Amino acid sequence: MNRWISKVPFLFWGLIPLLLIYILFTYDKYTDINIHDTYFVLPQYFFVLLLIVILFVTGLGYYLAYYSEKFKPIGLLTIMHIILFFIGLIILIKSPIFEQIHPAKDGFDLKENLRIIRLNSNLKFYATWSFLTAQILFLMNLTISIFRRN
Repeated sequence: MNRWISKVPFLFWGLIPLLLIYILFTYDKYTDINIHDTYFVLPQYFFVLLLIVILFVTGLGYYLAYYSEKFKPIGLLTIMHIILFFIGLIILIKSPIFEQIHPAKDGFDLKENLRIIRLNSNLKFYATWSFLTAQILFLMNLTISIFRRN
């Protein structure tokens, strides 16, 4: 087993304090979710708390897997999981998803608002796809390693 790959749980757990600090600065920001004609307005920290739970469970899964004598996760799937997870995280951090859209005063503002809405929609899709694919790889990695003979 590679020495650095056994430190994967600490990579996920190390992000939890950083996200808790992030919550302190974004407790008053909200995100609206549009589903057909219904708008749900949720605080951003709900999404960050969900991410913290996912990070904790993922770290716990890797910790139990790497430090057990019964099974070992596959290194390639672990690396793919980490890369896809952090790609989704970087998309969310570096994107203008939570940028406020102001009422349009003229055609240029309307065009800019439509561009931001389209960009936000695409970025949310890519980030969600990346996170879901990463979690499916995580579950596949642990499942395959349970049934595989060492």
